[in-house]
Amino acid sequence: MKKILITAAAALSMLTLTACDNDMKVSGVRFDSLPLAVTDAEKTSVRVTKGASLVFENGKTKRINIDYNTIYRTNDSDGNTVVGTLINQNGQPITMKDGSKRVSTQPDTNTIFVRDGKYYIMTHFEESPGALYMAELEEKGGKFTAKKFVPVDFSKVGGTFINCAGSKTPWDTHLASEEDYYLDAIWFDPSTKGFMSQHVAYCDRDASGRLTGEYTAPAFDQKADNKWWCELVKGISEDYMSDTADFTPYNYGYNAEIDVKNGKPYIVGGTKIYITGKHTPEMALVMPDNKTVFTTDDGSYTGLYMTVLDNEKDFSAGTLYIAKWNQTKGGDGGVADLSWIRLEHATNSELYSIIKRKPMLSDMFDMADPKTCPSDKGFSYIKAGDAEDMCVRLRDGSNGTTISPVFKSKEEMLMAAAFLESRKYGAVMGGTTEFRKEEGMAYNSDKNTVYIAMSSIDASMEDKSKDPVNMIALKKNKCGGVYEMSLGKADGANNTAYAGTRMEAIFTGKQLKDGEPGSDMYYCDPERISNPDNLKYFPGLNLLIVGEDTKYHFNNMVWAYDTNTKDLTRIATVPTGGEVTGMFSSIVKDGMLYVFMNTQHPFEDAYVNAKNEKVNSGLLKKASRKDMEGHVGYFTGIPVK
Repeated sequence: MKKILITAAAALSMLTLTACDNDMKVSGVRFDSLPLAVTDAEKTSVRVTKGASLVFENGKTKRINIDYNTIYRTNDSDGNTVVGTLINQNGQPITMKDGSKRVSTQPDTNTIFVRDGKYYIMTHFEESPGALYMAELEEKGGKFTAKKFVPVDFSKVGGTFINCAGSKTPWDTHLASEEDYYLDAIWFDPSTKGFMSQHVAYCDRDASGRLTGEYTAPAFDQKADNKWWCELVKGISEDYMSDTADFTPYNYGYNAEIDVKNGKPYIVGGTKIYITGKHTPEMALVMPDNKTVFTTDDGSYTGLYMTVLDNEKDFSAGTLYIAKWNQTKGGDGGVADLSWIRLEHATNSELYSIIKRKPMLSDMFDMADPKTCPSDKGFSYIKAGDAEDMCVRLRDGSNGTTISPVFKSKEEMLMAAAFLESRKYGAVMGGTTEFRKEEGMAYNSDKNTVYIAMSSIDASMEDKSKDPVNMIALKKNKCGGVYEMSLGKADGANNTAYAGTRMEAIFTGKQLKDGEPGSDMYYCDPERISNPDNLKYFPGLNLLIVGEDTKYHFNNMVWAYDTNTKDLTRIATVPTGGEVTGMFSSIVKDGMLYVFMNTQHPFEDAYVNAKNEKVNSGLLKKASRKDMEGHVGYFTGIPVK
């Protein structure tokens, strides 16, 4: 941040902070526990704990009040622009079937900028096509309001897709991620349509060849219903693109660096960041060396990735790695040592050149039926991504294969496979692709560790003998947990001192049994975490803030975790049917800490109890259209100097 304001990172690193009326340093914050929502009014509103105690290094305490303020709701207008409106490649609003503008209710990540004395908030919208909106803020009487909304222009990079989490770089730019669950190239390659019913070949088209969003099941799987998927593909390839022939699934599933200049947001370097690899990047997080970048991979059968940049603060070139989980302890969450497998080195321009040629999966891999995978012919049986069972071999000239004419050489083909098919290539190379629902990350500068939210510890992370390698073999826990990853020098990655060396679950959720207290309303124990997602660490306070993305609590909750005492305290809840988002981005202004938190799609999701019975249907049915608009706001009350 510039000039008039210390950076959020700097401010929070001094949380060794001091109360405004006290020169003694604050060593912690003890939030009052927020009771569970009981009334309908409590279940349908944003609630934040009313108070906390600042704890000073001499042991004394001071009471403070906590408040929540809304900056805007989705569908609000500045007089010209309706925030959350999805636009096409020509900058025009995308319309619904009834002709109305399509406006998202799904605000996600926030980051805060100060440029030339003005405050800006960058917010993701998790849609197909995706969207980022920057709002210029006004501050009066200690409260922020939105003055102007500006969408980020992705037209020159073919648009963006399912923008979920993000982060702030140490050099004060925004890192946006594309949570690309749905554009795995295996579903777009003609050679694979014979053994999977989720395939673009079965999405209906009109007389002009454009996708309609409808679906016709193939003869071999008449029960298949993938209309939902065809609608998502239509959103980015037909509704967004000016020329649908330019669409390629390899243009999505990356990160992008965004900055603000002269009051306008722009993409740094003019391209997405391809060197972090294509997968389902929940978020990317840069370490203090300004070179080491971790990327979590959402979904099932996913990887954990690390990119080491060639030069500090420069995403134009780097080396990509995939983690290998070497389990030392099983049970609930487990413990593992980490090693790293080098995939390839590339420049952004090299990868962009390949993507423009629109390669297909079959240009990099031969595919065979996984039920009869011929390992004697160089094929590998792998699970990598939501497509799950796959039988692949690299088209690298060995085992009688040929190099596709799409590529100039074997070396270029291997580069493409490593960065455009990071999961599949990583699995073939021996990396772990069994992580499940990797979500938010946060760096703890006090301990030099990274926290990783594993929203659900089940499916690919369970002990399954039928998995190809079964590297992660843990007890099923659908409520998830938070892991701590130690950093240092690690096997396979000697070019960084910030590689992950060890992962351990530090707290997990607990599934309730039918008949246990609370089981009539909750699937996961409401006094523990459920499906953690957003994470934020505040240095000096030993404080980790955790937000949920769950259908197993009646309301998604926010928790404060003391990394020293291990106490977990509920400090906020959002309207039922909605998810906690915003990544708890923060700034310090006029001696006050502001922590930003959003609610995504309130009154949309159905929640279940321990019997898998829906528990919030009545409140969902009563919700008005306005009730269902997302919230973008912040809570404050913590004084700092």
